[in-house]
Amino acid sequence: GAIQVLTEDHVQWLASHAIALQRLNMDDLSPDSIATILKASSLELIDVLARLGYYDQAIAIALERSALSEGRPGGIDLFDDALKHILRKYLVPAAIHTCSNSESFDDGEKDSSPRPTISQIRQSSHTCIRSMHNSLQYGVSSNSTNSMCWQENRHSDISVRTSMAMELVQQYTTIYANSCHGLSNSVARAFLISTGGELDLPIWLKNLCMFGNTEGVDSSSTGGLFAQHRVSGVENSRNAADPAGLIRVFMEFGRLEDACDIVIDVLSSKNYEASSNRLPEKGNIDYVPYDLIDTLWNTIEAVASSDVDTSVDIAM
Repeated sequence: GAIQVLTEDHVQWLASHAIALQRLNMDDLSPDSIATILKASSLELIDVLARLGYYDQAIAIALERSALSEGRPGGIDLFDDALKHILRKYLVPAAIHTCSNSESFDDGEKDSSPRPTISQIRQSSHTCIRSMHNSLQYGVSSNSTNSMCWQENRHSDISVRTSMAMELVQQYTTIYANSCHGLSNSVARAFLISTGGELDLPIWLKNLCMFGNTEGVDSSSTGGLFAQHRVSGVENSRNAADPAGLIRVFMEFGRLEDACDIVIDVLSSKNYEASSNRLPEKGNIDYVPYDLIDTLWNTIEAVASSDVDTSVDIAM
């Protein structure tokens, strides 16, 4: 028969797949038999790994599967879609109220082993840190050692686990924000969904959505207010900043004051002294979404004049 030559991507995919199967086979909470797991699609495997707290392995499978794919089926990057799914459905909720993994099973049985465990989060964090050098090429400035903890009792296992999960959310979001389009706003929306829209977003996440970094206003940035732009020197990447998208997210959840704050912060962040040196022919364009701001203003007027629901259906 013909000899099949495996590329480096195929070898890495097989190695990641084998490690994932080994972890699931040794996990007592794995809901499927090994035969079922072997027949699972890549997306099904990614989902069950993330559900059981193996975030590092789920992301490794997503990366390798995306590398093997040619183009973007249906216009969707497989890794982007998988990463958003992992953060939105599993990791962000864990960072906020850390549920027992057994709660997601249909049989309703409770288990004494909550997922993710502290050791799982630590392993995922170590794996993420080893790849942190990639964040340099993505151009995201971050200080992911000071992520916010929303629990008061830091001495309990739940508090430690929640704090570590929040740290991991920041690490993943910061590292992949520029390469995974719309990731930061997707994470912001997941936070609001998981909290019922009641709690404020972490400062680092708001900054990432508004300015493309976790520190806040960057005076050296070449971005033009609300305009999206590519990261200098990085192929197929786009700056993580999308303040207009964050405004839409806040309006969707009726947080009109927060939406107004975004408009004010972005408009007041501009270094107009440097504007004369920024040329449109070099891609330096200042953009303001007047239609979106008008919609926000009209919504505020409607709320002020009558007792109506402040949530708004915004075309995303």
